[in-house]
Amino acid sequence: MRIDVGGKIMTNFLRDKLTYSQFDLRQETKVVNEMKEDVCYFAKDFRQEMELFKKSNPVIEYYLPDHNLLRRGQIKQSTDLASFKDLSTIMLGVERFVLPETIFFPEITDCDQIGLKEAINRTCNGVFNYNLFGRYMLKNIIVFGGNAAIPGLKERLQVTYFAYDVPESIENCINVSSNPIIEPWLAAQYLINNVPSFSTKFVSKKEYQEHGNRICDERFIDIAPKEWYDLSSSENFHFDQ
Repeated sequence: MRIDVGGKIMTNFLRDKLTYSQFDLRQETKVVNEMKEDVCYFAKDFRQEMELFKKSNPVIEYYLPDHNLLRRGQIKQSTDLASFKDLSTIMLGVERFVLPETIFFPEITDCDQIGLKEAINRTCNGVFNYNLFGRYMLKNIIVFGGNAAIPGLKERLQVTYFAYDVPESIENCINVSSNPIIEPWLAAQYLINNVPSFSTKFVSKKEYQEHGNRICDERFIDIAPKEWYDLSSSENFHFDQ
């Protein structure tokens, strides 16, 4: 199951909010994306984090790059060079943990989508039969992609109560890659180099562009669990019809 809220929407949302409130960043999407990577984090308990913020109002300053002294933005520190005082800065507070929360609650960005928690629930008891597959899938959650590099995602998932009997040792069931951005490529590379039969179990980009989803159905129906396909409505069903 796919949800359309990801890193790009988060970056654009932060860019628009900061442009409206502080500094015109409409042409600085790359800078805002780096800012998101540097300062954002997932709150383990969002409501508690918000209450703490209201009490202490912790705000950080972030230097915007001038591509002379500074080629990439960075958080302002007491040990910074004196020459940095002329650089433009952005103030960041609640945005640091509200922005990542859009993965769980896309309505924050006015996006009519389900969040990550609901996507996991629907996948494990909807797309797949829960008793046959879902309960085992919940025990093997693998997290990768750019947003997996934002600190706190694993801990946030651990306290997200799913609708079903999550294992007691849920922290051992969630695996965040040490290199989440290229993890899918590394996994495919390993399989191709070490499992000869794997080369017959994938669809190339060219094949997909020519045939679309149909090529996946034709190629994988014989190796996927039969429960994934409901063919009861047509005993003589063929994909080439």
